Amino acid sequence: MNNKMSSPSISKFLALFTAVVVWLYVTSSESILIEREIPLEIDLPKDVAASNLYPKKIKVRLKGARMFMGKLLKGQTLYKKFSLKDVQNRKEIAFSISSQDLLLPIGIELVQLSPSRIVLELDRRIFKEVPLKTDFLGELRPGKRFSKTSIRPSMVMISGPYSIMKKTAFVNTEKIDITKLSGKGVIPVSAKSSDERIFIENEEKFNFEYAVRAEWANIELNNVRIKYLSSHKNFKVETKFVKFLIQAPGGKLTSEERNSIYAIADIPVSGNGDFKVKLNSKLPEGVELLQIDPEYINVSLQ
Repeated sequence: MNNKMSSPSISKFLALFTAVVVWLYVTSSESILIEREIPLEIDLPKDVAASNLYPKKIKVRLKGARMFMGKLLKGQTLYKKFSLKDVQNRKEIAFSISSQDLLLPIGIELVQLSPSRIVLELDRRIFKEVPLKTDFLGELRPGKRFSKTSIRPSMVMISGPYSIMKKTAFVNTEKIDITKLSGKGVIPVSAKSSDERIFIENEEKFNFEYAVRAEWANIELNNVRIKYLSSHKNFKVETKFVKFLIQAPGGKLTSEERNSIYAIADIPVSGNGDFKVKLNSKLPEGVELLQIDPEYINVSLQ
């Protein structure tokens, strides 16, 4: 068997190879148009701030061969920061943006740019501390309410143009979803300014501390037993049972859940005489106590 390729086969292979090379060259050198949004970064002196709202992004339309556009499509940086250091004692400054201000690769042409001119109204930058307020998303579940909310730290350092800062009395947190909160907890949150001219100087997170409890009881339990915790052998109590007002999902308890509920009296380990002991409770998961009656019992240690 002859393993050598015949001359016609070699010719066909070379023709196919040449066609592929030509196709790759044509498609890679074909001009295409793309649109991008690039950040507009302006470097001002530390004691100067812009008091007007100006575009933070520039829209550009670029043209070039597909092979050159590859880097752009992969996220290559197209901009450079505009440094405006010599602006002290000026109330306004304007500057134009052109292709020379962009970091365009070789073979890429700028077709369109918007905006091409930026105007900044300048003001003195100041710093101050303001209260941080919670910004809730949604509502607590029906029948629930906050018994405690706090933000720690409660103050946040901000900076911005004087004309805006003098009207800023507080800053909100980021949105806090409260729709599924229950019991007690702590949620790390960030401060978030609603005005892009106001900057948050604090880098650390804030803690939103909360406690959620039921607004009303849907079950009244009478003759709830008391469990006494004590290493003291000689003590006397007159109260054997108490009443619980609780909120349970759907207003119902299973027999097993009902039997697992009791009050706890932690009896002092030493001493003699009469004491008032505060009662605690043991409840199934998802059941919330609103009231124990009585809340205290009298204990006599001998």
